[in-house]
Amino acid sequence: METKQLLVIILTAVILLLIVIKYYNNKSSVAQKKINENRRIKEEPSTSKEVNKEPVMIYKDGEKIKETKFFPDGGMSVQDFDSCKFFNASGVLEREYWREDGKSSFEWNGGLMSSREYNDNGILKKSSTHSPTGVFESFNTNGSIDQYFDEKGLPVSISFANHTFFYDDNGSIINEFNFSDDGDLHKLVIVKSEYESYYIDDENEDNSLIEIEYILRWDEFEYGEWHNFDNNFGDIFLRFYFDDEKGISGTDFSKIRMASAFYEDSYEIDELDTLLQEDIRKYGLTNCIDFKEIKKTVNESISRFNYLMSFEAGKKYNDKIVEFLNTFLNSDKSSST
Repeated sequence: METKQLLVIILTAVILLLIVIKYYNNKSSVAQKKINENRRIKEEPSTSKEVNKEPVMIYKDGEKIKETKFFPDGGMSVQDFDSCKFFNASGVLEREYWREDGKSSFEWNGGLMSSREYNDNGILKKSSTHSPTGVFESFNTNGSIDQYFDEKGLPVSISFANHTFFYDDNGSIINEFNFSDDGDLHKLVIVKSEYESYYIDDENEDNSLIEIEYILRWDEFEYGEWHNFDNNFGDIFLRFYFDDEKGISGTDFSKIRMASAFYEDSYEIDELDTLLQEDIRKYGLTNCIDFKEIKKTVNESISRFNYLMSFEAGKKYNDKIVEFLNTFLNSDKSSST
């Protein structure tokens, strides 16, 4: 009897142990499933707009004709031959750019790219227009015409060639010219350059010549020092060569070829007489240069420089820019029309 009771107790204990083991196995399995699910969620890429998607590109005859890109903030860009447009997460156009010369927008060229920027509500904020050739030839500049607009899209100002003009209540440019007498910040200097040259028929370069050039340069004082503002303000007003071996000098370069530069320095205008006298003595230039003609050429350049620094010249240039901008605004190239 005692043996049967013992067997029943043992059997009951085994059954209870199996039940406990199964319970914890099931609980562990559920927990592992949750862990695996969380891991899968973390590892799988999200389809929300917060994550980049792969760009979508369309090709024709092996050439890309359209590309759509997606950005982390939910925005996107759409680029084709004509332009590239950027949209925010709400689908509103933020900015766009295109080439003024009519070539594909995929071929980036900063000097030819015009652009527009928009506010969050899609109203034009800024427009920048470049020349189709990269240079506005009338002003010899490769800058852009920049227009700025208020929150209603009305024109506020327009800038070009370092000049900024504002608009009146009727949307017309206000032609104001404030003369700034900054002549002390600009000056002409003499640049003397020396080169190594040879006779054209001296193929072995056995007999080197000294070639010297004089030119005027326009310098500007900025950031505490003088800088080159216009390296070719005036033409070369003196150029000659000296043959040290033969002891002769001349100004006929029909049989001379330049090899390389090895010296350049700048001098104040009032040093010209001293420089010329030194070269006349050193290189025997008495019979090959006209001292009076040189002085005449330099004085003409100085007079032209002084005129450019005057109120009259500044006002004339200012009016020319305003006329040019008004013509631009009345054309279909302007973003404000």
